[in-house]
Amino acid sequence: VEHPGMITNEDILDNPEHLLRDPTEVYLDYNLKENLLEETHYFIVNQKVWDFLHAHYSGVEVMRYGEKKEGNEECCIEANLIKINIHYFPSQEGEDTQMYQIFESRHKTIAEFKERLARLQGLQKTSVRLWKSPIPSDFDTFYRNNLCEFRKHRHIRLNATYLKKLSETINDVQLSLDDFIIVECKCRGDFIFEEIEKQEGNEVLHDHIEDEELKEALTDAKSLRFLNLDITSLFDSRSNEGKCGLSNLGNTCFMNSALQCMSNTTELTKYFLFGLHKNEINYDNPLGTKGRLATAYAKLMKELWVKGDGRVAPWDVKKAIGTVAYQFQGFAQQDSFELFNYVTDTLHEDLNRVIEKPYTEFKDSDGRPDSEVSADHWKAFTDRNQSVIVDLMYGQLKSRLICDVCKNISNTFDPYLALSLPIPKNKFSRISITYFPEAVSTQNPVQKLKLNVGIKDSVEDLKAKIKALVKTENPILLYTLRRKDLIGERIDDDVLATKLEDERLTAYEYTPIDREEKSKTSCVQVHFVSESRSMFGSSNYTDVCAPKIFLHHVDKTCTDLKLAIFKYLFPLITLPEQYQEAYEKKEDKEKVIRDIYEAFYNKSQHGISKIFTIEYESQKTHYYSSRKFKEFKDSEETFGEFVENLVSIDNVYLRICFPRATKVDLDPLEDSKYSGHSIGESAAISIDDCIE
Repeated sequence: VEHPGMITNEDILDNPEHLLRDPTEVYLDYNLKENLLEETHYFIVNQKVWDFLHAHYSGVEVMRYGEKKEGNEECCIEANLIKINIHYFPSQEGEDTQMYQIFESRHKTIAEFKERLARLQGLQKTSVRLWKSPIPSDFDTFYRNNLCEFRKHRHIRLNATYLKKLSETINDVQLSLDDFIIVECKCRGDFIFEEIEKQEGNEVLHDHIEDEELKEALTDAKSLRFLNLDITSLFDSRSNEGKCGLSNLGNTCFMNSALQCMSNTTELTKYFLFGLHKNEINYDNPLGTKGRLATAYAKLMKELWVKGDGRVAPWDVKKAIGTVAYQFQGFAQQDSFELFNYVTDTLHEDLNRVIEKPYTEFKDSDGRPDSEVSADHWKAFTDRNQSVIVDLMYGQLKSRLICDVCKNISNTFDPYLALSLPIPKNKFSRISITYFPEAVSTQNPVQKLKLNVGIKDSVEDLKAKIKALVKTENPILLYTLRRKDLIGERIDDDVLATKLEDERLTAYEYTPIDREEKSKTSCVQVHFVSESRSMFGSSNYTDVCAPKIFLHHVDKTCTDLKLAIFKYLFPLITLPEQYQEAYEKKEDKEKVIRDIYEAFYNKSQHGISKIFTIEYESQKTHYYSSRKFKEFKDSEETFGEFVENLVSIDNVYLRICFPRATKVDLDPLEDSKYSGHSIGESAAISIDDCIE
């Protein structure tokens, strides 16, 4: 068995461009990429297992420390470190506008982190201070403005948070990916930053409401009269009005999407913005967080709607939900719908108006009307559960059970907060195809087609749709494109079209061929490239479009193939006036085209230069840049004999080179732009589709 090589872990490790490496704590230089799952992308092993693997294979050790929390026998291992953006100001080595990245444990204290950052620059820990600030949109301007202010005043008023509590952990200071740490270094023995005292935003007060009836609504949330309150009365000119982003705290986009959905449920948002939650927090409910989540959520709603910040980091909400749902304590990707259920259910328990929950029983339906059974079940539920979440968001789901033996029917009505609906699979797959017509012209160019194919459609059905779209009865050849735009295998008619959804496809229309002649017909792959010159005089070639397939009889000559290519491109060529007149006057167009071809390629009459050159590949290789081409000359040798003499290659690749000042209109050949032709537009999936 071949040795697999050393363990590099390079496919799972993050490698930032400006990583500040630590020669002392080397294990902190390695961190996992985002969205990796344990036991799917990587495994955690103990030191003994790693020593065994290292002895046999060698490799890079990615070490992590574990810790046991009080009352918990399981060891918690921080597999993913936090990536922190840092910037030293002023730099110890002249002007440095670079922002660096560093990996660190979330459990490290600010004192330990500060000491490490000082050590990496050869400084004493007493010579630096740490500041937390949002990353500016233009960091270079941010740096220049600070530098200019320092030169004027010798101090800088910094809109940032000074991390003065050295006993706090990095997790406590709530760093998000939108933040960075400014490492303030002493300049001439003094620190240069001054913290700006932040003013508290406008508070949500009952004084906003002038109507006495609406004021009473603020004391009775159960009546839902607060829904009549005008939420805009809380806003000023700086307010976000809900149009505010949430910072990613790691891999927490799943949480942000759920919170944004809840925030835009305006009925629930009104409840928190007008402060109705303050009188309904249940501090005695063991199923809740003693009001922590409700308070944190209300604060978040105020930041999203009333204040004017461009983005908000939902740290308090994340911490609160992590106390009741262990899986949300970390920073790994989780299910958004699961988090929504936990947040809404925990908010309900925090705001449950029932202090002591009574014991309840459900009665059997016993043939009673649904309205009566439903009312009984709802009363039993609300005897134990009453909150604004229940008032606004709960419903009942009817279940019917029929006994196979006695045929007795039992109906139950279960409360639900949310229904999980499957998203139906789209009935069609969207396929893109580059189509080459049999005869190209400005009116009939190469096209990029987009077609919808059904689940059971075959390639034969796909070809029928292409014919219907381009209005032709001629047969179609369908090929895949490999890397470097080489034509791959021809696709059989019985293949399912949906399997080609992710493939690059080319379709070629051709004139029908007799069955007897098919065995003697060769598929010649032709590349159209435009030539340009670099500043050093070397030639550069750029593909004009996907390769074209030409069908050529093996008993015909190489000159016949060159003439066939010339005829294909003839409608795109700008001819000298005398040739254009001759072509229009004579009835035998084929003869005129051949005469023009002879004039351009053999006789060089009147100093006419070649419109394009035709070359063939003389070396078998899979890499386009390393191919070696030779001129494909006129010859009475049959094409079959020509191919037999090229024993070094399996297939013939021809290259049509258009010079920089080409006389050929290349626009009809270019397939980079979508032509706009399609069959069957994709329909959006509706809620009704999901329910069905």
